[in-house]
Amino acid sequence: MQNPKLCVCGSHRYTDIDQLACAVAYAELYDCATFLPGPFNATIPDSVRKWDFIISTTPPHGAEEFVLVDYSYPEVIPPEIPLDKITKVYDHHTEFEEYWGPRGQIEFIGACATMIYELYEQGGKIPPPTIANLLATAIFAQTLNFKCSIATDRDRRAFEKLRKFTSLPPDWVKMYYTEVEADVMADPNGAIKNDMKTFEAGATQIGQLELYNAKSVLNKIEPFENGFVILVDIGEGVDYLLTSNPRWQKRLSNELGAKFTGSIGITDKLYLRKEIIKIMDIKR
Repeated sequence: MQNPKLCVCGSHRYTDIDQLACAVAYAELYDCATFLPGPFNATIPDSVRKWDFIISTTPPHGAEEFVLVDYSYPEVIPPEIPLDKITKVYDHHTEFEEYWGPRGQIEFIGACATMIYELYEQGGKIPPPTIANLLATAIFAQTLNFKCSIATDRDRRAFEKLRKFTSLPPDWVKMYYTEVEADVMADPNGAIKNDMKTFEAGATQIGQLELYNAKSVLNKIEPFENGFVILVDIGEGVDYLLTSNPRWQKRLSNELGAKFTGSIGITDKLYLRKEIIKIMDIKR
């Protein structure tokens, strides 16, 4: 019987594959409600949306405890959630550890899904196939199939453990990225908008897309003036950084070693947004 007093929540800005996996898995483990008001972004392709899971986009009636997954930035908490009723925060984006104190489990690892799978292990429970499918997909998607530097041994271990419980086809990683890329190609600027994060009190916007062939959308992306776009090219193992702002071009060149030609810069390795903001000390 579902616990009507407990609810696991996403942000109001958007829902990505990691947040979806964490929320659905947490709700199954603790038999509680979900509240995911943010629209799905490009990391959740149509095939995943058809999997057998249930979420709610409206707040539950009578909930007294709320758990946040895959985010800890206070400004993207849905306004329906009282801050004093948030009892736990799971996130892999660092910065707000002090704000949440003992309520926060905020660790700089590849995927929040790794932490949620570890809760299953701690409770001696095996995730059902759909849950395992979601968690495993979130882990490889968040770590760029373990090619980025923030992929930890914990992420790799969780993924290997989860593989035993999944019902995914053998070539699922390739299938997933192929479908995501096709969706992005249909509307790349819309996909970036749905994955946008703001920093420096709203003065800076940083968008991100992870693709196997980022070059295919380079000429379709509108460069930012008040920030930059990160096109992660998994196939080449580099990032393309798009900005028309000379200040950001200089910073990205100096701090990441990006080489710019016009408004397009290229790095010599893969970086995810959360790595870049940490390296460059870009604050909310």
